[in-house]
Amino acid sequence: MLVIKSAFESTNTDLALLSRDPLTVGDNNGVRFIGDLGFPYSYPGGIPANLAVVKDVAGHADGQAVIAGGVTHVGNGFDFSGVSAIGNYLSIPASVSADIYGAGGGATATAARTGAAVTSVSVTAPGAGYVAGEPQAIFSGGGGSGAAGTVVVDGSGAVTGVTVTSGGSGYSSDPTVTIVPGPQYFMACLYVKLPLLADWPTSTNIATLLQFDEYLSFPDLLTLDMKNTSSKIESRRQTAAGTAAFREVIPQSGDYGGLAQIIYWRNASGVGLRLKTANGAVLATTTPGSPNTQDFSAKTGKAGIGPKWWNNSLVQDVNAKKWRLYRVFIENLRRSGRDPVAVADADYARFAARVARGEFS
Repeated sequence: MLVIKSAFESTNTDLALLSRDPLTVGDNNGVRFIGDLGFPYSYPGGIPANLAVVKDVAGHADGQAVIAGGVTHVGNGFDFSGVSAIGNYLSIPASVSADIYGAGGGATATAARTGAAVTSVSVTAPGAGYVAGEPQAIFSGGGGSGAAGTVVVDGSGAVTGVTVTSGGSGYSSDPTVTIVPGPQYFMACLYVKLPLLADWPTSTNIATLLQFDEYLSFPDLLTLDMKNTSSKIESRRQTAAGTAAFREVIPQSGDYGGLAQIIYWRNASGVGLRLKTANGAVLATTTPGSPNTQDFSAKTGKAGIGPKWWNNSLVQDVNAKKWRLYRVFIENLRRSGRDPVAVADADYARFAARVARGEFS
């Protein structure tokens, strides 16, 4: 333990601040959770007990180990090789989802057309608690596409209007307008030891690495999983009830069985899924798409063998559980405004240095 005491106090706000993790330096309070299983402050080591605290290195809200049995702490990570049931994971607090989803709620609106284009939007309920500049208007249905608008919020946090910025085209009926509290820009990062290629899922099931819920039936922020097709890693970000936007990367042959960083991000510039190892990086990107219309603000994250999706995988793809979790962080990119790739690269360099020192294996 390092203890620093001083009899002096400075009013110079330009002085550097001490931080438990360099990731949070200059983050504008954007890093909402860091669980680091090789850092004794976050997790002291040993076989995890059910509901053991995993302290948030970023200092917001702690996570916990949810353990049904069989998880060990090996190489400074949670090793899932010995589990025989679902529900073994590091739980990420719901405050992370709530922060990404945004503040405010209750606003509703309807759209009107002239011909095949949207020409106006009327607010039918103003809601409350919104932050100016953050709510998004999402147009869906009506047979067309391309409609867009800017949400106007007054000083009290109520929605007072939606200014149509693009009428779109092809609408045969009035589209539905959904107002969500924020743009939902975020990054999720996992450090793992991947299963061997021989242990990768071979059935049509998915084996999740990170999940917030099951997007087909419930509000969900993000799912990262292993899939049999081409032995790939997938991201599934829910965009509406029962639908999701997918990305995928195929690890290089030398990546299987090795230590890896997996990142997913979404910001105004686009969406990305990347796998990075000592062999290099594999990247898939696309346009940002729309925010999720479903309210996922109460969802906890589950890094590990989660309570859903794995039901069949533990029977049909039993060896897919042979992986290890070392570190996870979630950053609200709306708050931080940072370049997710630059942040991830700097964090990977620090992780690689810790691996070289023998902290992770």
